[in-house]
Amino acid sequence: MNNAFRILILSTIIISVAGWSIKTVVDSRNDCLRGKIVFARSTGKDAGIYFGDLSTGQQRRLSDSPSLDEFPKWSPAGTSIVFVSYRAGNAQIYKMNADGSQVVRLTRDPYYDLHPVWSPDGKYIAFDQNLNNKAQLFLMDSDGNNIKRLTTDDFNDSTPAWAPNGNEIVFGSDRESHNIVGETPLYTINLSTGIQIPLGKDAYGYAPEWSPDGTLISYFSDTKSIRSSIDRILLYSIKNRESSLLIAGDIGPNNEPGYSYYDPVWSSDGKCILFLQDRKGENVDVINLATRKLTLVPHFDEIASVDWTAIR
Repeated sequence: MNNAFRILILSTIIISVAGWSIKTVVDSRNDCLRGKIVFARSTGKDAGIYFGDLSTGQQRRLSDSPSLDEFPKWSPAGTSIVFVSYRAGNAQIYKMNADGSQVVRLTRDPYYDLHPVWSPDGKYIAFDQNLNNKAQLFLMDSDGNNIKRLTTDDFNDSTPAWAPNGNEIVFGSDRESHNIVGETPLYTINLSTGIQIPLGKDAYGYAPEWSPDGTLISYFSDTKSIRSSIDRILLYSIKNRESSLLIAGDIGPNNEPGYSYYDPVWSSDGKCILFLQDRKGENVDVINLATRKLTLVPHFDEIASVDWTAIR
């Protein structure tokens, strides 16, 4: 094993937060450390979009714009990357080849276009656009043509994620009140009918992502602690219409804020979930869903957003 990959001592952690409990095994011998990721760093001289290999720790910078580049997403075939850049002054959506070549601007408007995501067949891109301080969902061809508005309401609809069957998009919306300030209920929109429905009881959070088999939706949410704001990752079952805890953030012994877990993304086989922590330095973790083994991914530090390729 490469000496740069630290060997972590096997340990068991029991976490209990807001009525949830979970047993998590921390172990560096995790078969989830494989595949390719694309990620963004947002601060300092290293800001930009990067390619990364989880098995080797190899990294390569893909964007060299002096402006902020963020929210990269792989195309289903792994040949292209869509991302957001401020190089035109406001947040617009761009596309480039997987090696960083042939950057093409896709949106040209005076608004802020964020959170682009590919359709499963790679033909379309969904995103949210800030219109008069309200985010709404839009759809366009993968070349930027034929932009179509999906939601038309007075609420914030954002962070879309496509169902594997291509027929639905899950997103967050603040159209309902909730006891957690800033938390949004999760909705789905049927692209054929336009019908929008809430996911169900307790499905409040951010950054939803569908599992590859379409049975689960991952997202992150607050722990509902009065004195702390620690994010946890949950899994929503499409069949059972309810959420279960995957892993909870770390709260200190005196209930002081610790680490938060956020922005989960799935491996191509649906066996692992990779996510970010708000700690300094190396802030990428991955968890095996079957064994609950949690691995700190070495070499990937100060990451602001990340995506895992669908190609193994």
